[in-house]
Amino acid sequence: MNTFDLPRRLASAGRALALAVAAIASVPLAAQTRGQLEYHFEARAVMPLNIGGHATTVLDSGLVMVAGGQAQNGTYQSATYLYNPASDEWTTSGSLAQARRGIRLARLPNGDVIAIGGSLGNSSAQVERFDPSAGTWSSLNAMVEARDNHAVVELQDGSILVIGGRKLVNGAGTILSSVERFDPATGQWEARASLAAARMNHTATLLANGEVLVAGGYTSSPAGAMTTAEIYNPVTNQWRAASPLPEPRMNQHAVTIASGEVMLAGGNVEAFGAGATVGLIYDPVQDAWRSSAPSTLARRNTSVERLPDGRVAVIGGGSPSELPVAGSAEIYDPASNAWTPLLTLVERRFLPETVVLPSGNVLVIGGQRPTPSTSYLAAVEEMVGTAPDAIFSDGFDEVP
Repeated sequence: MNTFDLPRRLASAGRALALAVAAIASVPLAAQTRGQLEYHFEARAVMPLNIGGHATTVLDSGLVMVAGGQAQNGTYQSATYLYNPASDEWTTSGSLAQARRGIRLARLPNGDVIAIGGSLGNSSAQVERFDPSAGTWSSLNAMVEARDNHAVVELQDGSILVIGGRKLVNGAGTILSSVERFDPATGQWEARASLAAARMNHTATLLANGEVLVAGGYTSSPAGAMTTAEIYNPVTNQWRAASPLPEPRMNQHAVTIASGEVMLAGGNVEAFGAGATVGLIYDPVQDAWRSSAPSTLARRNTSVERLPDGRVAVIGGGSPSELPVAGSAEIYDPASNAWTPLLTLVERRFLPETVVLPSGNVLVIGGQRPTPSTSYLAAVEEMVGTAPDAIFSDGFDEVP
């Protein structure tokens, strides 16, 4: 080698290294991680009140909204609480006009939120609109039919579809097949084509093509958890039968996974009975269901969220006596059809509410404490994800 070329060669190598480091540093952090995130739970500031049956969503500002619910003494709640993940603080916002639990929240295209139906002993037809900028609620036109235990879907055109549920009046309940659509532009409700089968405690999921999948639930004739599924076309206002579920399911949660398929997780496999261990995954292209590998524990009264890395978290659940379920979470990987080992919650809970924060972490809010002192919870915790193999901003791997 010509020794007079050495400085030039070193300079060239140095420029190449600098370019490589700059290229790595320019990649977003999420793309600089190898493998999947590792999760653990951390306690956060408690809510101002112990409540259950509340509704939650994330506002455009990144604040978490909690609305309605029921206090331990049985009082229905009208309060709205806002949680700031950055400061770990709760504040109180405007109150609902009608206190109730079991509200369904839907987001409007302009960022406003509407609270639909619910229960205050009898089922409610009340609909209210929350303006995040003003922190106030205003009443809208009521639904055609009062209902709770219903499903709500935000359609691609910005309208809201409300499907099925139960109408309870003075202790007498009717399971509904009726469907209504809310037009935010006019503020009006209109009846739409009814379900083929009346159902409550079901799921409704928007598919990529704009149609809506309704699956499972509870029906009274014959009484029990359901295996039927239906698909609604908003353009034609028509329902058609979908392939039946592999096993009955009610009180489940539904999430859309990366493949565009819909996964049902948790819930009961018989009427208000045993929890589910397998997820049911629906392929809308093939109109076919398949079952996931079984989870470690059967889970009912749980909460389910899709994580940023494409996996699905199933958090808490069980009943007052199912302590291992209430104190744990599991994560399902659709790519490998496998579940992670159990994660431990800070506080055991069933019937929790959860939301995915802008950070990608999951906030777990309230629920019920299992035995020996069953009660509503104000406790809040965050499911925090960390990258096990993060690349530093200088372009080099972490030192083990």
